[in-house]
Amino acid sequence: YTDNQVSGFAKKTNAFQHPSIISIDAGYSNNSFTLCCLYYNFTTSKVHTACVIEIMPTKGRKINFNRVYTNVILPIAKDNHAQILLADQWNSIDLIQRFTSDIKGAKSKIFSLKRKHFDQARALLVNKNALLPTPEIALRTILTSEVSNYRSYFINNPVAHLAHQMTTVKDVSTVRPPEKGDGFTDDIFRAWVLGAALIHDPKIQEILQKAKIKLGNVNSMPAPLFYGRSQGLISNNMNRFRR
Repeated sequence: YTDNQVSGFAKKTNAFQHPSIISIDAGYSNNSFTLCCLYYNFTTSKVHTACVIEIMPTKGRKINFNRVYTNVILPIAKDNHAQILLADQWNSIDLIQRFTSDIKGAKSKIFSLKRKHFDQARALLVNKNALLPTPEIALRTILTSEVSNYRSYFINNPVAHLAHQMTTVKDVSTVRPPEKGDGFTDDIFRAWVLGAALIHDPKIQEILQKAKIKLGNVNSMPAPLFYGRSQGLISNNMNRFRR
């Protein structure tokens, strides 16, 4: 925290040899800034989630987007060979303009999520075609705990918070997107759905295919440690995750 604002730093932990996409949900004060980095395995036709990030402002603090871009988005984009930045908020315009300026040949798009995108993301999980990192908190604990304050419970636990959001979003209509659960939020979930659904867009697939050829067919990344499977992705409960 500096100057009553919050930011973060991204630290590279291992080599990454896949072209990827980044999806963000850029909350400013009450909501979190969230980022998901995903890539598509053209051999298995599965979507992999390489990283999940949440910067959660508390006590009236606000997100410093300039520092977030410089210290989080740009390093992740470069280290993960990001080809596209997707955003679900119009207040992300400056971020995506800087992204396409700093990453040669990269694309960006502001996109409004619709019900079909949530249905597509749910189908990926149900059919075991989406893989996610292991949560920092045990899944059994996430599913059985009473979370009175998600801001304190899930701080520094973004993957666990994503799993919790998948279990608590509410299906309010057959034609409208799901809504955040009572007393909870859905920022990471929305960022993940944005990337997971749109990564199958033919234009994005073409961009990733071309980038894959340039990088070489290297499959050195370890597989994520569990499949996400949820009959309740857009209901009030999750069926289960499987290791």
